[in-house]
Amino acid sequence: MIKKHIKFLLDKSSDGCTGVPDFNFTSCCKKHDFHYRNGNKSKIASDFELAKCIWNKGHSGLSLLYFAGTALLGWQHYNWKKRNNYKKSLK
Repeated sequence: MIKKHIKFLLDKSSDGCTGVPDFNFTSCCKKHDFHYRNGNKSKIASDFELAKCIWNKGHSGLSLLYFAGTALLGWQHYNWKKRNNYKKSLK
């Protein structure tokens, strides 16, 4: 059982920026997915980190847009990923 918990916490699978273009910041979206799935950060902290990462890649306007999108629309995805991925990891 402990191995399954560790495997879940280390899982870094991602679909990139779900439903929107990744441009040159796929790594930002993958990290965001990791935080959403594993719940090791709050949702708002994860969303802010995504925006900061995109900003640092040179996309200030997109960082604000993606932050607003994840902040407003990401709640269901955040909770679903945490619930379902955790349940799958225990099988």
